[in-house]
Amino acid sequence: MPENSWRKVNQNTFASVLQPASLRPTCTSISGPNAIINAWGGFAYDTNRGDVITFGGGHGDYCGNDVYRFRLSTSRWERAGISSQMTVYQKSAQIQTAYPKDGFANAPATAHMYDGLMFLTVSDRLGYFDYGASEFSGTGAPTYTGLVAPRTGPWFFDPAKSDPNKVVGSSGSAVDPSIAGGRMWENREYATRHPSSYLPSGYYGPTISTDAVCEAGKDVIYVRTSGPSTVSSGLVKYVVSNISNPDLDQLTHVGANGNHISEADMAVDTNRLAAVVVGDSTRQFVYWDLARSGASNPMQAVNSVQDLTGGFNLRSNAGMDFDPARDRFLLWNGESDVWELRLPATLSPSGWTVRRIASSGGASGALAASGGAKGKWKYAPGIDVFLGMREAPGGDVWIYKPTGWRDPAL
Repeated sequence: MPENSWRKVNQNTFASVLQPASLRPTCTSISGPNAIINAWGGFAYDTNRGDVITFGGGHGDYCGNDVYRFRLSTSRWERAGISSQMTVYQKSAQIQTAYPKDGFANAPATAHMYDGLMFLTVSDRLGYFDYGASEFSGTGAPTYTGLVAPRTGPWFFDPAKSDPNKVVGSSGSAVDPSIAGGRMWENREYATRHPSSYLPSGYYGPTISTDAVCEAGKDVIYVRTSGPSTVSSGLVKYVVSNISNPDLDQLTHVGANGNHISEADMAVDTNRLAAVVVGDSTRQFVYWDLARSGASNPMQAVNSVQDLTGGFNLRSNAGMDFDPARDRFLLWNGESDVWELRLPATLSPSGWTVRRIASSGGASGALAASGGAKGKWKYAPGIDVFLGMREAPGGDVWIYKPTGWRDPAL
């Protein structure tokens, strides 16, 4: 590919590999499994295999927890695991929800993913903090009495156990009870294993965003969490010291709750140690200075960003990820052009710049599905490109090759 250009790489469609309709769980689904991508969906990039991994749905859109992946090695979508059957519970007087038949010890519920999926390179796992579940109208179901997030989870998915013909949880937990279980998920049960440690008030979809980095040879997940409805952005740090021993996991409060920023991507600048979030109409970006980590570390607003080319108007529907090779962030809304965000050499709320990068060969039009491009735009360090995913039923996967591309093999 020429530098600063795009290529669509999928040779089949997302819809072509969906599990049979007979295996979809029997809870309410308005949109069906296309909602895995379309209903505020997202993905994680498996840096060890070169795969895009996704699952989700949430609210009344789709309640299955089947998992899918797109493999760069074959340029094809494939199913990674069949959905659990779901048990319906009453969440409130008129609202129901659905949890896996075999319980949270074996698989998570689905939800709107937003920017909530991440891949742990050292541990070789997809990570997911359960911050909600499907919701739909109904009455008469039993009340759920077990633990919900953040008292249970997070969940880690093992791609090595992927199997298109096995259910993601235990044997007998699929809609067809004769289907074998792949036991692909592990519940780390952090709160149970660390009863006296800090725990955030919750993980809630409209404010969730995550990023995973490697620090001192360990996987580290930064998670933007929820607080009161008007103060809904705090930051926690989850460290996986040993994938085989969840007792060694650590969660600490590294960023104080700040003013509400909803439904936006977050990415970590590993050079300046900043967790940056796409802003809103009054704050173009916000960030936490990770060098000052602690419960009182404030969320700082960047209200004035110099627009070097003009026309910048991307907000919470944009995807954003950090480009360590060129020391910048790139933002994408589904169109061919991308936007470069640069931070000052010394981290501060001033001196930030954006500029439009006009590229060739990309898709036309911003993403129309609910949620736009947030959660659907990731940097792939093993090949030094960015990956973008468009709506189902196609689920088209696009590669953007930046100017100044470097062959990681050299």
